[in-house]
Amino acid sequence: MAAPKVAVVNEQFVRHFFRDRNPIGRKFAPGPKDGPDTEIIGVVKDTHYSEVKEKPPRLYFIPWRQSEDIGSISFYVWSGLPTGKAASEIRRVMKQLDSDLPVKDLRTMEEQVRRNIRSDHLILQLSATFAILATLLAMIGLYGVMAYNVTRRTREIGIRIALGAQPGSIRRMVLAELLVILGVGMAAGIPAAIALARFAESQLFGVKSFDAAVIAGAAVALTIASLLAGAIPARRAMRVDPVVSLRYE
Repeated sequence: MAAPKVAVVNEQFVRHFFRDRNPIGRKFAPGPKDGPDTEIIGVVKDTHYSEVKEKPPRLYFIPWRQSEDIGSISFYVWSGLPTGKAASEIRRVMKQLDSDLPVKDLRTMEEQVRRNIRSDHLILQLSATFAILATLLAMIGLYGVMAYNVTRRTREIGIRIALGAQPGSIRRMVLAELLVILGVGMAAGIPAAIALARFAESQLFGVKSFDAAVIAGAAVALTIASLLAGAIPARRAMRVDPVVSLRYE
């Protein structure tokens, strides 16, 4: 085309090359072999290009008629119609314009975003699975520790019961030990989890480094899981027979 070459650039382009000075009317070279023959006629806001986690790149946009190589053209269509109906309407309109033009890869904006963060979603699913497995392993570990403690203190528990200790006080004694273990674990684990969440925020899209509701929910869930893990050893301690326990070695 004989028309002057023009382009629209984004804000990141302006900040990098013009240091926030007014770029309108200035010229630049789109390629290393070109001279500064393309005039900037507009500036648009920064947007994410191919990765939502990356900073917006420096971009310029030229008219498709001035492009030397057009592999394909993408259109964004705003429609109030349902997704399926909008797709069929787009195909109908394009067929009326030119029946030889292929229309492919029709998708909604939500689907496009889901495709873009598919790997992040997979990582979150795997993280949730490993978190559940870690909780189960922690419950098994707590159960093992508490069962061992009850077995080790069988004589002591028998003596306490023989001296008149009520089953409720024995249960509280066992659960108090469990809560001490849980408290120490939370004191070390919660700060570490917050620190790791900051790393996850930098790696995953839409993940907050600090969410009080999530931390509180996790603490409650771990407390419930720990109490369930200690329930069986506590119940076993309540049923210790003093006569048998005094002969226990």
